[in-house]
Amino acid sequence: MIARLLMIFILWQAHTTVAGIVINGTRIIYNEGLREHALKIANANLYPILFQPWVDHGEGSPNKHVDSFIIVPPFFKMEANEINTIRMIHDGSGLPSDRESVFWLNLYEIPLLDNNRSDHHYLNMAMNTQIKLFFRPKNLKKMNIEEIIQQVRTRIFSDEKGSYVMITNPTPYHLSILDVKLIDQSLNVKAKIIPNINTLVAPFSFKNYDLNRKILASELLLKIKITLIDDFGRIVDFEQSIDQKTY
Repeated sequence: MIARLLMIFILWQAHTTVAGIVINGTRIIYNEGLREHALKIANANLYPILFQPWVDHGEGSPNKHVDSFIIVPPFFKMEANEINTIRMIHDGSGLPSDRESVFWLNLYEIPLLDNNRSDHHYLNMAMNTQIKLFFRPKNLKKMNIEEIIQQVRTRIFSDEKGSYVMITNPTPYHLSILDVKLIDQSLNVKAKIIPNINTLVAPFSFKNYDLNRKILASELLLKIKITLIDDFGRIVDFEQSIDQKTY
């Protein structure tokens, strides 16, 4: 029992705690050619749960699951403080070979009712946790986050409503954007994006981020500061000067 609690504490310290479960990681990289990918999960609740994992495109519904991903076991019970492992298997079909594909792993937990409780006036809620799942083809050129950053391009453009940062990703990897700001030489924040739940810039594409105000021509000496999350969940910052030719 002590060893099990210690393992849960280690997972909690090093990885991600969401809802009542602890997961060893903030994202999953599934490399093509792997027989399977294992994910360790701990139930940090003080009660047992029924657990159902599946992969979809972000809908959060088991009815929308992706058939090419098989998860074993597909449904199981976890006691309080129990640690278990699920295995993800991909059949290797139907995905582009020149870029990453992104999915979402859903971790759905249903608390089991305690029939011995004398007080039945309590709320019993199911929770669904979603984790990004990147399928990475084996023939992609290997690039670390620093090499990817060197290829990212940014520019500012404006319309009658405001100004925007365009982030162009010419690489075969997804960019996980956490934050975009305009800063001055003293690193003071002059403008910041409106929070956006969709923070991915897909391979070979671009995305516009709203700076929530109009940027004046006199501010073009500012820099764009972008915060990314890499494969290991690390936060990485980089800066670029504004391209005045494209403003």
